[in-house]
Amino acid sequence: MSKRTWRAILPERQRRRLVHPLSDVRRWRAATTTTENARKLKRDAVAAWRRFVSCVGLLPPDQAAPLWQTALAEAQLARTNEPH
Repeated sequence: MSKRTWRAILPERQRRRLVHPLSDVRRWRAATTTTENARKLKRDAVAAWRRFVSCVGLLPPDQAAPLWQTALAEAQLARTNEPH
């Protein structure tokens, strides 16, 4: 999101408070960086998962099975630790 777009959606009171250019940029970065970082992390996670699946698919079944079991256990552990 561009800084101009971000500023346009702010309530009037907040726009009036952001008078210094540095405070304006600092708030804009803080508001938009989290979303962009989340997208990058998701993209990297999807790429890593695809690479894992591709590599494990090339292994013999007896070598691939423990890796799949570990992946399943990690996924279940992550799911139980999710904030609700």
